[in-house]
Amino acid sequence: MAAGTPSQGNDNADADPEILVCSRGLRESGVGDPTAVMCTIGNLTDKTKFYPDGETFTGSASSTLGDLVVYAYFNEPVGVIGDVNIVLKQATALGSDFATLTYRSSVSNLDAGIVAFELAASVDTQTSAVTNNTLGIGSGDLWSENTGRIMKYSDIILSETADETLVLNDGASTEGPSGFGDIAMEDGDRAEFALNLPENASFTVS
Repeated sequence: MAAGTPSQGNDNADADPEILVCSRGLRESGVGDPTAVMCTIGNLTDKTKFYPDGETFTGSASSTLGDLVVYAYFNEPVGVIGDVNIVLKQATALGSDFATLTYRSSVSNLDAGIVAFELAASVDTQTSAVTNNTLGIGSGDLWSENTGRIMKYSDIILSETADETLVLNDGASTEGPSGFGDIAMEDGDRAEFALNLPENASFTVS
């Protein structure tokens, strides 16, 4: 808040500005692009059940969709277009691929920057199928864009048209409507796909 303004509650123009929020490390983590600053691993009802809470996952010969969900948290609202996946790793050092987790819009909260990836149904997660009884996401893992992308919400104007679609409008001539509630980026930046977690996000399989 600028000094000497009613919003600051101080009529002294020479006073220090009032800092309401201070966020560290924005330059390092990429101000221009949404960056996955952390991830948790859980299921449909508990985002942190297996990591970082550390509860043991009970494997099964044939999983149910939503048994394992990886939640990636970005530093701003994002849009997901097309097919974006992440790979669940196995072994103590998470050095081997175990299964591909697919982006699920119904579990995600893109307005809050939360992108969810679910393990498919019928995957064998019994002990015998998991090296060293460990699954997780490596701290240096990369995303698999496939045919899709994760993008930030740019500085744009959203307008509602008569047929209830949202149109991107920044004054250019390239706007195009999308389905109501599914906001596709006209020209936003892609997400930085390295997770850059401080540690491996792993959990034990019994």
